Amino acid sequence: MHNLGGYVRSIDVSRLGLVACARYRLSLTYCNRALNVQGIILDYLVDACNPDFSLEALPTDPVPDLGPGWKMSRMGVRPLSHTTSTIDSKDGLVGISLGFDTEQTEVLKFGFRLESAELDASRLANHVRYQCQAGKGITIYVKLPKPGQYMLQILAKQDPDEMSTSSLCNYLIQCRSGCIDPWPYPGSDSSKIGCISPTTVLKLEAHSHPDAIVEASDNGLLTVAMKNPNDLRILIQLELQTKGSAADYSDYVWQSTDDHELKIQCRFPRPGCYCMTVFAKEKGRDRLFKPCWRYLINVDNPCLNALPYPSQHPAWKPEYRLFEPMEGYLLEKQTFQIVVCIPRALEVAMVNNNEVVSSLARDVAKEATWLGNVATTSGGFPLTLAARLRDDSDLSLLLEYQVSAVR
Repeated sequence: MHNLGGYVRSIDVSRLGLVACARYRLSLTYCNRALNVQGIILDYLVDACNPDFSLEALPTDPVPDLGPGWKMSRMGVRPLSHTTSTIDSKDGLVGISLGFDTEQTEVLKFGFRLESAELDASRLANHVRYQCQAGKGITIYVKLPKPGQYMLQILAKQDPDEMSTSSLCNYLIQCRSGCIDPWPYPGSDSSKIGCISPTTVLKLEAHSHPDAIVEASDNGLLTVAMKNPNDLRILIQLELQTKGSAADYSDYVWQSTDDHELKIQCRFPRPGCYCMTVFAKEKGRDRLFKPCWRYLINVDNPCLNALPYPSQHPAWKPEYRLFEPMEGYLLEKQTFQIVVCIPRALEVAMVNNNEVVSSLARDVAKEATWLGNVATTSGGFPLTLAARLRDDSDLSLLLEYQVSAVR
């Protein structure tokens, strides 16, 4: 036995996972990669007289190095929430926190591999998400669809030019009960959530919800506030993960901007896990919208009788204000009051099939506010809010309402 400055106090045979009555050889080995040497420290012969026939095989073969160790320390990473190799999950959800040096916050690039004996890594590829906590570390979120044993491999690389990542740490997860929502996390293009913008120009700062995983209110509503110091143009996508694919619910999102603060209002018509991605681009530049922030939103109680918001035309600006009606579907043969704030507008009207149905009047007390009563007709033609913004211009289409017999 090599003298490595340590000793074995005892061996708990019940923790070895022996599944048959037999004699086993247990070898403890060492490996020094710096000196390129390895060998056996000690050998044990173990007689199993009372095996546990209910034990399952580990998810991977051969079994990788388990738990935090020298690989983490080499990259300046330390475990914050789970310092041992095994994690127990009672509800199919796991959160793992890792801390690291502040100078490595933007350097390390992470990857993950989750697998079990029943489900391979390709089927569990979208069951792991992580959020970077600037200057602190990362938080890893894992969703386990079924009970059983899972192997989570955390991968990382320091050089962005490296073709592959190296193993940072491996956790064995014992799941007692699968997650109530067994579907993968929505948003399959990236495992990163929270701030995902690669540049500081397109950066949005979370104001009301700094954590990327959010719980909707009991009435199925959510309002998110973000600081937008560069007055970026914003586009928001909302998806609900279902059994087969992701369903788009972007028309259930409304955005407005006031004093460099972006306000996002969401309605959720169905329960489940939603992915809300905030895209942005600089004003006045012909660039594509790029993803900046991504939220995962859990909805237990949906909004009853939720309807989409009115559709926004390109001429609608976030600084405009719509007070009523906020539902994008109006009943036919009914009268509705329209109240909207459009600064510097010269004329505001409701248009039906390119014809002016009703002109709105300017509020005497608030010059930027326009209001009026509009009667809907039958025929299914949409009603569109339009405004004349310059003397020499035509009416610009702003918002569109659908008219139907039922909502």
